[in-house]
Amino acid sequence: MQLPFKAAFIFCLLIGAWLPVKAQQPFMWHLTDDDGLPSMEVYSVFEDNKGYMWFGTDNGVCRYDGLEMKNYYSSQQRGKSFSHFIQDAKGRIWCVNFAGQLFYIENDSLKLFEPFEKVYKSGFPRYCFDNKNQLWIISINNPIYYYNFETQILNAFKQVNFPFIVNIVADRKGNVVVAADSIYYINNGKLAHAKFNPCAVEYSIHDDGIYFIKSIQNRVCGIDAFDGKQQYTLNTDAIKTNDARFTDFISFDNHDRWFLTYDGAYIFSADKNKSNLFAHILKGNAISWATKDREGNYWVSTLKNGVFVIPSKNVWLMNSSNSSLQSDRVSTIAEDKNGLLYLASGLGNVITFDTDKKQVLHSIKLENETKDIDALAIDKTTNLLYAHSSQSYIYDIKTKRYLNKYLNFSAVKDYSFDGYGNYFLATSYSAFFVLKDANKRTSPFCKYLTFNKAATNPSNNYKVLTAAKLREQRTTACLVNTADTSLWIAYVDGLYRYHKGKVNLVLDKNKQPINATDIILAPDGKVWISTMQQGIISYYNNKVVDQFTTGNGLLSNFNRCIAANQYAIWFAGEKGVQAYLLQQKKIIHFTKEEGLASNDVLDIHLKNNFIYLATSKGFQWFEQNKITTSASKPGIDIIALSVNNNVVNTKTDVKVAYNENNIDFYYIGIAQRSRGKLRYAYRLMGIDTNWTYVSYKERVAKYNLLPPGSYRFQVKVINKDGVESAIAQSNLITIAAPYWQTWWFVSLAAMALILVVSLLFLYRIKIISNRNKLERERAKLAIDLRASQLSALKIQMNPHFIFNALNSIQEYILTNEKKLANSYLGKFSDLMRLYLDMSNKKSISLDEEIKAMQLYLELEAMRFEEKFNYSLQVAYDLQIEHIMIPPMIIQPYVENAFKHGLLHKRSDRKIEVTFKQGALPNTLVCEVFDNGIGRQQSMELNKIRHRKHASFSTGAVQKRLELLNAERNQQIGVVYEDLYHSDGTPAGTKVTITVPFD
Repeated sequence: MQLPFKAAFIFCLLIGAWLPVKAQQPFMWHLTDDDGLPSMEVYSVFEDNKGYMWFGTDNGVCRYDGLEMKNYYSSQQRGKSFSHFIQDAKGRIWCVNFAGQLFYIENDSLKLFEPFEKVYKSGFPRYCFDNKNQLWIISINNPIYYYNFETQILNAFKQVNFPFIVNIVADRKGNVVVAADSIYYINNGKLAHAKFNPCAVEYSIHDDGIYFIKSIQNRVCGIDAFDGKQQYTLNTDAIKTNDARFTDFISFDNHDRWFLTYDGAYIFSADKNKSNLFAHILKGNAISWATKDREGNYWVSTLKNGVFVIPSKNVWLMNSSNSSLQSDRVSTIAEDKNGLLYLASGLGNVITFDTDKKQVLHSIKLENETKDIDALAIDKTTNLLYAHSSQSYIYDIKTKRYLNKYLNFSAVKDYSFDGYGNYFLATSYSAFFVLKDANKRTSPFCKYLTFNKAATNPSNNYKVLTAAKLREQRTTACLVNTADTSLWIAYVDGLYRYHKGKVNLVLDKNKQPINATDIILAPDGKVWISTMQQGIISYYNNKVVDQFTTGNGLLSNFNRCIAANQYAIWFAGEKGVQAYLLQQKKIIHFTKEEGLASNDVLDIHLKNNFIYLATSKGFQWFEQNKITTSASKPGIDIIALSVNNNVVNTKTDVKVAYNENNIDFYYIGIAQRSRGKLRYAYRLMGIDTNWTYVSYKERVAKYNLLPPGSYRFQVKVINKDGVESAIAQSNLITIAAPYWQTWWFVSLAAMALILVVSLLFLYRIKIISNRNKLERERAKLAIDLRASQLSALKIQMNPHFIFNALNSIQEYILTNEKKLANSYLGKFSDLMRLYLDMSNKKSISLDEEIKAMQLYLELEAMRFEEKFNYSLQVAYDLQIEHIMIPPMIIQPYVENAFKHGLLHKRSDRKIEVTFKQGALPNTLVCEVFDNGIGRQQSMELNKIRHRKHASFSTGAVQKRLELLNAERNQQIGVVYEDLYHSDGTPAGTKVTITVPFD
């Protein structure tokens, strides 16, 4: 629990001087008035249970959600300076100002606690809440007061009567602890017992123990547990108390204790009576308070320099403002055989860094260089430093002398060493393997290479080098693989491996050339490769073993640099630093939210479980096992509800009229480490089923013209790690239905409608009944008429055929052909019996139609004797007994073939009748073919012929067809086709009759 400042202490801090930060620091970001702080003078910082950060400044109270600041003001406040935040059981935020007024924030408004205003005399009030949510308040020259919110009575607690009370706080069990001349415990409103006299207490009491801070020979002494049985002294000799006056003490846990001073914060890693100074941070700043939020971030407020946020106290940053680095940009890192690091710092400077003391030792300036260093490496075999800026340099670390100054290799990108003093380098022109001594080729890498003199225009300071030049192409990285004596070179058009005279293009798992940015050899013998767009790749035993991309855990497929130890493979891309843990087989990340100064990481170096980073914003380092990402859920808060642009209370159920149906929901996500990199998802239960996802900029959900009904708004936030918050939901929102949609109005309207509809229905039924009756009568008459017409047509056909048949019989008798006359008469009588039988049927089987057709054709054949041939064919798949068709539907077309086609022909008369299945289901097709004179010539002959007897004409056939189709859903179709010889003369007629059947 945060302690308030003593009034005298506060005013002393106000006149303290601020000095700029001039020491290497943990990485932190800085909140100032540019970010919305009301003032750079901040007295207190506090996190509430939703994750909001609250700042007490000399210009009022403000709340920070990780993206925006919101200021609070009350017309009743007599002073602007606020401090000491506490949140009560109802979620209200309490604070005091330096005028001695006690305030609380409820419903997003700053309100004065008036009961205490009436009794306040002097001093800086201190307060706490007990386990019954009673408010306890102390101040100078006032007794101890406690306030019961149910009875709304402010009472004086007179059992402790001491004019100067140092502090008051509630312990973990809600007991009230008072520091005065002794330590007093108040349990359930009664004085329990007093503890020992702490003697000259300056500060103070915390919820995990009672800490007594006093100056005795510039030492801090005493930490006491709540039971008062043990007392400890922290060894704080490391604190320069002559320059650092104490302001407060904070214990975040048993191993994380902070002493706040005028000269920054001293962080101790302590275990009871043992303490070690971990760090001295923010030197030159007067620290007013510090707190640790739910995500593990440290928030440190200062009196002249705003608020600093430290994602991790274990991540350190060294830059030009807090060290001897010449530039914030550190391009690369190298390590010598003694374990010192060499940092390319810009403007031709190389900085040496002691990894044990974590401090800069000295600087090396490349002669006459003003450009940044592009490549830097150290051969531990020879302890020579190789660097390239505008020229290439070789520097002897031991003798501090340059060797082979001003080499003319162009734009060196990378160095690698073979362990024999030779070096391999990648340049913008090609790759070179350079011999230390032209006469000594003991390196196994020399066996398959061809060496030439590489240097031109030698000078007194420049030895001619012997080198093997590889393929001429621009390169980006190189590696001497001492495990298998292979050379690796990353060209802009692919990664090549040179081994024992053979050159292989290395492909990724998709059989694509690899565009590599960095190549390293891991302790287990694997070669690891960072790439432009293909992620991270490992190679072993002549094949690609692993490939990691955004599809299986990477933040980005682009990675600039890579490093390895026996525990992990570390690499950096455009979205931060990541590591593949070899034993756990999982990928972790280290980004800006965990303390990365810049995503522009240029190099990675690993040593003794420490990770060192060269970035464009400085040099960073941290221990691998002390980097943690926050698994805490982000907070989400529905802050306002607007109905037709009017804000209403979001804490209660809302009922509005039917025309108040334009509703806006305002919400905010709280994840301080994400720093605004959030996504939201929302839905309105009652109208939405799926979540709508929006960016951090969209902090309002608008619903227009909502229909009447009950709704509940739900929203959640997703932080930059993909962790979702709990679902926040509004109270029930009910939009009333208009009066015309109410149950009583609907009931009355329904009854009236039913009555009207019933009357109309009855009237309509009567009309329809009468009309149907009339229609039935008309339909019956129409059916009877069609039946009589069909019968008449049948009767008309039968006499015609009978007349022709009787003429034939008469002819046989006159010519004394008794047998023919007898046979003809027999067949004729059979056919008449069939016709008489069919004339009374609506439909007959195809079998019956074919039998009648057969008899008819036999009679006609007998009449024409040898001058007429016919054929009757039936497809084998027709079930003629089951196919039902209208009677005598085919016979008229056969008769017309005789009358109009064959009658005028003197010989070779022929008729073919074919029955087969139609293309459509349940369709019969009958084709009648004759080789007569054709329809055109027949019509011309009929015009000049005088006939004594009317024939069954084509018009009669068409009329009968129309009558039959009038009663059918599927129509009977007839198609005539005139046939011609090749010379254009008529060859006959083909009639196709299509008859649908049941």
